[in-house]
Amino acid sequence: MSATVLVAFLTVGVKVISLGREMLVASHLGTTDAKDAFVTAWLIPGFLAWLIGSGIVGALLPVFVEARAKKSNAEMRDIFGEAMAITIVLYVVISLLLIEMSPVILGVIAPGYSAEKLALTHELYLILLPAVVLTGLVTV
Repeated sequence: MSATVLVAFLTVGVKVISLGREMLVASHLGTTDAKDAFVTAWLIPGFLAWLIGSGIVGALLPVFVEARAKKSNAEMRDIFGEAMAITIVLYVVISLLLIEMSPVILGVIAPGYSAEKLALTHELYLILLPAVVLTGLVTV
């Protein structure tokens, strides 16, 4: 129970620090089209990377703990390798779907953007998508 409370406390702390960072950036940079485009471009990929990563950690952590307690190091490495392979494939498929659905996604989350601002958002969106795969690797 104490470990759960500690993780929850630290998670909230990280979110508060992230909020502070965003407020600081907004106070110094304002709300330019480039800033709006960047935030919009990362909104869906960043959220999905976090959401899926959290689910993967929740699913794999008990497996890793049990494997570490009951299996050899070689078997543990095999389990980890399989988890990494599945994670990479999952995130690559998600990234490809996000590329394919980008006009629809950006149309929904940025309906009032001018053509120029929407083009910049789309360009940044495509540039940021590899970070989704990297987030998956870091998560595992």
